Amino acid sequence: MTQSQLLAKEVYLIDRVDNRKREKMRHMKCICFLRPTGKSVQALVEELRDPCYSDYYLYFTNSLRKSDIERLAEADENEVVRELQEYFADYLAINQDLYSLNVSFPDWHLFVENSSTWDTNALSRVAEGILSVLLSLKKKPLIRFEKSSALAKKLAAEISEVVLNPEQDSFYGKSMFLNLGDLGATIKTYVDEYQVKHKSSQQIDSIADMKKFVEEYPEFRKLSGNVTKHVTLVGELSRLVSKYSLMEVGELEQSLAVTENHAADLKTLRGLIERPNVTDDTKVRLVLLYALRYEKSPNNATAQLIELLARNKVNEKRIALVKQMIQYAGADQRAEDIFSNKDVFARTRNAFRGLKGVENVYTQHTPHIVETIQELIKGRLKEQSHPFFEGSTRDKPQDIIIFMIGGATYGEAREISKLTVSNPGVKIIFGGTTIHNAQSFMAETADAVSRWHGKSDPTSPKPERLRSVRTDA
Repeated sequence: MTQSQLLAKEVYLIDRVDNRKREKMRHMKCICFLRPTGKSVQALVEELRDPCYSDYYLYFTNSLRKSDIERLAEADENEVVRELQEYFADYLAINQDLYSLNVSFPDWHLFVENSSTWDTNALSRVAEGILSVLLSLKKKPLIRFEKSSALAKKLAAEISEVVLNPEQDSFYGKSMFLNLGDLGATIKTYVDEYQVKHKSSQQIDSIADMKKFVEEYPEFRKLSGNVTKHVTLVGELSRLVSKYSLMEVGELEQSLAVTENHAADLKTLRGLIERPNVTDDTKVRLVLLYALRYEKSPNNATAQLIELLARNKVNEKRIALVKQMIQYAGADQRAEDIFSNKDVFARTRNAFRGLKGVENVYTQHTPHIVETIQELIKGRLKEQSHPFFEGSTRDKPQDIIIFMIGGATYGEAREISKLTVSNPGVKIIFGGTTIHNAQSFMAETADAVSRWHGKSDPTSPKPERLRSVRTDA
């Protein structure tokens, strides 16, 4: 919510409840919106003992313990509290079908000792967040989780014990899942419509032409609203794509994810590592994908690629992530065949899947979770792999809430949104401990492995971020 929106609701001051240096303004009312944590409740207790305002309206994002309510009542000696309510909003709603708990490195550590053991504080926070999601949707779920995930089973137990904004920006809502080329075409359509209405003959063939047009027609900026903002954003995206060779990078990423083409992939990868305009993070990311895809290949060249990274002066800590990732998510650690390359039948299925329904070369990869959800929608998701925590049903679900331990991605959100559209009558809400990009995931992986002192625990379950699905409730 913006400052302007708050002012429209006659909200004039915003501050932290633990700031005790605030000026007393007894002519004003105070609205407190808090997570019901120990620190927040304690700060509110101190505030009520010495109130700065005339009336207090208390709203908590999750369930408040009875003992905390009693503490607040005892502190309200001045009888300034007018209302106390629980509004279940203990999560970040990114859009209408995607949410995050913002539980991510460096503020949170999911694991202790190894990938089989929850950090107690993280487990408590994640359970509280999921319960808030369920309560806000007024759903009492049948919980299913991936059988081989100890973390998912533990989280299921915790839950069962207690059981750009698309709304404000219509253009973003319509375009947020488009690739860069389609997005540019959509924006150009708006510009073309304006030209027709105002009989403009200016030739527009590129993003640069669109930016120039917007600058020269201030009335278009006023008419089109958010579209001009998106023209600027697409212009910057286009500049970055060109500057860092992201078209070539993206094509190789897709090839590494969905095809088995070792010689060509290796040649392209070596060429990109040698390019000075490709960032070090991108080079390491490509080597990580290669190392995971071809780990068991007899021609595996990961060692040579690590040497090539060093010769191109990539930071040693970044290079070390290659071995850390294999330790964390190598072929021996993964629960399922995410690359569809463990046997000849899987490779054949993967080849045909790659030819079917692909929008372009940059959208070949489909997250494995999509297949899991499709099986769930059809009522064919096997209990051997995804058992119910309590109870069971043969009915096909109409409301599905997915939670990913280890983090979700916008790419997964895009594909799941398409699933919702293609399955009328089924509503899917998707989220996770955080929303990852490559940088945040690599940083979290490096931190986790380094805290385990580089020791691999062969008895631990498979890594959570590289699973097909971590838990679905």
